[in-house]
Amino acid sequence: MRSYLLNSGDSRCRPWPPSASGRGNWGIFIPLILAFLHLLATPINAQIADELVAAAEAGSATAQYDIGKRYERGDGVEADDFIALRWFRRAAENGHGPAALDLGWMLANGYGAALDMAEAYLWFTIAQGRGVPDAGIQRHAARSELDAPTISALDRKAGEVLGTTAPAVANSEPDVTEDMITEVTVIDDPTTLRRLFWTTWTPDYLARLEKLAAQDDPQAQNLLGLALTRGTDLTRREKGLQWLFKAASSGMVAAQYNLADAYIDRRLGIMDPDAAARWLKEAKRGLAPNTGTSDYETATRLFREAAEYTDPYRAAALGYESATDALAQLIELRRVEAAAMIEMRQRSGQLPEAQ
Repeated sequence: MRSYLLNSGDSRCRPWPPSASGRGNWGIFIPLILAFLHLLATPINAQIADELVAAAEAGSATAQYDIGKRYERGDGVEADDFIALRWFRRAAENGHGPAALDLGWMLANGYGAALDMAEAYLWFTIAQGRGVPDAGIQRHAARSELDAPTISALDRKAGEVLGTTAPAVANSEPDVTEDMITEVTVIDDPTTLRRLFWTTWTPDYLARLEKLAAQDDPQAQNLLGLALTRGTDLTRREKGLQWLFKAASSGMVAAQYNLADAYIDRRLGIMDPDAAARWLKEAKRGLAPNTGTSDYETATRLFREAAEYTDPYRAAALGYESATDALAQLIELRRVEAAAMIEMRQRSGQLPEAQ
């Protein structure tokens, strides 16, 4: 079940085992290194098939939605919420139900566009009218944040879009039961909430994370920080960085990596490679040495934990102990990138050379 409050694709991690160690004297090659670091960090099949693009451009809603999902997840291409949202919109306007749900979810989170709960509600309503599972619960959650006149106008607009080709929902209450909207209310285990990050979300998921984060749980703080820093809303981003900082300050290595990643993420507009380098140094120091697991219970726990995900690099950002090797690779990748950025600034006269 998808919720407009959170998504599992909240990571910009890409598999790339770096071989470089230290900065070295890269000279004029530093700009080229920075330009290609993100390209090297994407999977080998970092292109979308020409046939799929051609089908999408020809008007196939299924192909348009497929491309949108690839950009949302970073599947074969570098993850890009802005591009994903554009393809979701094209597919949704072309009659695709799941695309309408995903478009509403991104708008409600401020992913790939400014947060717009009214338009999100509109697309949730259209998705429900097209018979998309879970659309009703998303509409129910978004509805609670809008006033009655706005809801009425949006319902009429949704009814115009749906016409007679789908069940009318414009004047109906969302088909939501109490057990659907309180499913995680009784969950106080951050490990379980981390697992739900991948599979099942309900409208109070983010609120549950906030409650646990306020109780100084670093795992919840890390998850909450990742969710909030992904969007376009500056206030939410700032709050997300604060939660990542708290988790990182507690010694959580994954949070230290995520905070460093945010400091060199151009999308967030921060660009502080010095702070990134400091946190990456802490993260590398805090990594547990990989000596294998001789304890049967530990080995069993890690095996079961690994069954919860398919991408070890995203799992590493979420703090899965079983993804420690992937986390080590990501830390080294960002160390190289931060060092290159610092050296480029020094060579351009923006920073003094280290003594």
